[in-house]
Amino acid sequence: MSATHVLTLEIDVADPQHRWIKAKSSLSNGACVELTIADGDTILVRNSRHPEVCISYTRAELDAFFQGVKDGEFDNLVNDS
Repeated sequence: MSATHVLTLEIDVADPQHRWIKAKSSLSNGACVELTIADGDTILVRNSRHPEVCISYTRAELDAFFQGVKDGEFDNLVNDS
């Protein structure tokens, strides 16, 4: 088992400079995944139910993930089939 590394960012997630974006099809009950740009290459991801907790990714990491989503690589996680 590998060690877990936690990175603490000194970012005020409530700062209005961070424009959090969510999908138009997000649920109205507040269960939304939101993203914002933290700096030039860092994107923050959070769950709207717990906005104080964020995970950071590079643009390249998210690009690879989004390509996998577009290619259907994660469909089995959200579909009943």
